[in-house]
Amino acid sequence: MIDNPPNGENRDSTLNWIAQLPAAVEAEVRAAMKPKPLKAGESIYHFGEEADALYQVISGSVQTSNVTAEGKEILLHIMQPGECFGEIGIIEGSPRAQNAEAREDCELAAMNKKEFNELRKRHPEINEAILQMQCTRLRMVFMFIEDSALRPLRQRLARRLVLMATMMGAQKGEQIFIKLTLSQEELGKMLGASRQSINKELSYLEKEGIVDKSRDGICILDPAALNAIT
Repeated sequence: MIDNPPNGENRDSTLNWIAQLPAAVEAEVRAAMKPKPLKAGESIYHFGEEADALYQVISGSVQTSNVTAEGKEILLHIMQPGECFGEIGIIEGSPRAQNAEAREDCELAAMNKKEFNELRKRHPEINEAILQMQCTRLRMVFMFIEDSALRPLRQRLARRLVLMATMMGAQKGEQIFIKLTLSQEELGKMLGASRQSINKELSYLEKEGIVDKSRDGICILDPAALNAIT
């Protein structure tokens, strides 16, 4: 049973369908979820496995990824506290479409397939909340496809940083801090670029006073200038 929402949970995010539910239904959903602690690098599920549970990030972060036919890893998304995942395979009755693993020591809340389907039957609001979340994810997918096909790397990087700031950024005066330790290699995996190319573009943004990358995350010093690049 998960009594309380995650620390730092973004309850306004449509990637958090649980927080969009009426209070009584939300409480029932949380009561059906069980804690699942994970160590950094521990797998949650693999591509092609049966979808037998859904999850919410309580603390830490989780990444989803896929591997191309050539063996190249593509980093799809990094989930922060509050974000939910794993529902679609259960609803569709299809196997997992990505790999998911803990980026760091973290805790998830998990609900098994049987309990989830029973709750959906009793509370149609759950399906509506999940539909809204999937619409957001679909818009993100379309954006990534368009970026990959049509936009140069600098613009793709700027657009991804703006998206991350919107989803997980903390406003500090005129600046926005994204608390996320993300290596240049990982940024490259997200954008389909080499580490060297990412380093070149980040150096440009830092030189122009637009961003500052530290060990703890990325600070957007000039959001207006970053938006202008997009």
